[in-house]
Amino acid sequence: MTLEELDLSHNSITDWSIVDALPRLFPGLKSLRLAHNEIYDSEDAFTTTVARLGQLDTLNYSTVRLR
Repeated sequence: MTLEELDLSHNSITDWSIVDALPRLFPGLKSLRLAHNEIYDSEDAFTTTVARLGQLDTLNYSTVRLR
């Protein structure tokens, strides 16, 4: 069994190292919730997260679409 959905919202995540480790820890991850963390306060946080986790289908309940 593989974890596909993970909710890390409302935590004290302050740097990208946790996000960078997710593909190794959860190789089947398809959906992530990361809102309400310090690293997610910036304007480009959505695109930064998608760039780091290219396997995601949804991020914070929004569909990730690669163009």
